[in-house]
Amino acid sequence: MLLSTWPLGAVLVPRAIRHGGSGARASEVEERYTGWLAQQAQAGAVFTEQQRCWLAHIADVIAMSAGVTADEWDNAPFTERGGIDRVVRDLGAEAATYLEQLNAELTA
Repeated sequence: MLLSTWPLGAVLVPRAIRHGGSGARASEVEERYTGWLAQQAQAGAVFTEQQRCWLAHIADVIAMSAGVTADEWDNAPFTERGGIDRVVRDLGAEAATYLEQLNAELTA
């Protein structure tokens, strides 16, 4: 599936969270993800819809697997959306930083 076919308005909260996830864990991840987005906004970060899609997708995978590494961007489910090339294109030079921050924030 290409990014252009993502339901952009529906990705503000990771999929696992939107679909119930795993109870308390999903609720905790949702709260932490929302907090991380708020911190980014307070720091002046402005994300495009495609960037928000990627961030939500990364958070979704973290919620389901307790962490993600950059090496996994060339594996499913990320390859379904263009893999590492698309992640880096859409998130830019900050891609690794966002991954590190989301891992730290959502798995704490």
